[in-house]
Amino acid sequence: MKPGDPDAQARNYNLLPWPEEAKAAAYKAAEIWASYLEITVPIRVKFGWCDNLDADARGGATYSYQYSDGYYYPLPLINQLLGYDKNKDVVDIICVFKSKLDIGWYFGTDGEIGLTPDPDDPGIQYFQRDFLSVTLHELCHGLGINNSFRIENAVGKWGGTVSGKASIYDTFIVDRQGHQLIDEKFYKNNSEALAKALTSNEVYWNGTRATSANDGNQAQLHAPKDWYDSSLSHLDGSYAKTSNSLMAYNGISAGNPQLEPGPIVLGMLQDMGWTLKSGTTATDKIQLESPIKVYTSGYEIVIEGCKQTDKVMIYDFTGKVRSISNGPGQINLPSGLFIVRVADKTYKVKL
Repeated sequence: MKPGDPDAQARNYNLLPWPEEAKAAAYKAAEIWASYLEITVPIRVKFGWCDNLDADARGGATYSYQYSDGYYYPLPLINQLLGYDKNKDVVDIICVFKSKLDIGWYFGTDGEIGLTPDPDDPGIQYFQRDFLSVTLHELCHGLGINNSFRIENAVGKWGGTVSGKASIYDTFIVDRQGHQLIDEKFYKNNSEALAKALTSNEVYWNGTRATSANDGNQAQLHAPKDWYDSSLSHLDGSYAKTSNSLMAYNGISAGNPQLEPGPIVLGMLQDMGWTLKSGTTATDKIQLESPIKVYTSGYEIVIEGCKQTDKVMIYDFTGKVRSISNGPGQINLPSGLFIVRVADKTYKVKL
């Protein structure tokens, strides 16, 4: 979903009522974001089910915007910068979600993992998709992690469909050489050259806060060879399974809740103008040495160093749960690739 009029898009997406358990997760997501960002002006968010999203989409989000200094900004951000509500008559953010997934939603707010039995074989269970994680992700798009680029008939374009102006987010997007993709000295708007750059897999964020949070390296954005609406509005997939997984491409997999924004995304929000709460910085990194060891021995996956009460879940790359146990031990499985989750940590192993 691109930036625009959330109320109009809400009508287009035919929002459906949603259950109380989904609302509880949405409130929790809002609380988590409020714990990181300095919010002095309330942000109005409209949530709802929507079953006419793209086939591979689980949710979507957009924001109302306001022009300033030649660019358009998310209205929630402009309100914080001004210190008052610029437009009380509109919704600031809209977030929509599919009401039904094959593997189901987990609506808990505890970071645990929900399971859905296979309808044909109750002995097989699948990890559910964590609704809280997906809501945090979509709210982040609503806070401004969203671009105006698009490709139509092999031609790259940027700018609002009405105004033609770039967003503040767009201004930080550069190629490998550091050239802004909205700088027409290097890439003409409405050009094949821009389309090629947008799908080069070599697009980066050049904001200073995010770069600092990424150990001095510009963060890579998701820019696959096949363009789609989510391109450039996510971190590259290489950040999945890291502390920056929440906004990475494929960063929220089933059975892998992500309940923190990550230092790079916090830095990106700061680069655009958001203020973090006192005591929180984008470069804060707390690393705890884990005593847990997961390795293979023959056709067994060996788990050591965890508590007897720690849940151990092993699933294959199709999402099927292959083993559930507690504490250290050895699990015998056929050859293949597996993901092991122990005490909120995830490990990949190959037998």
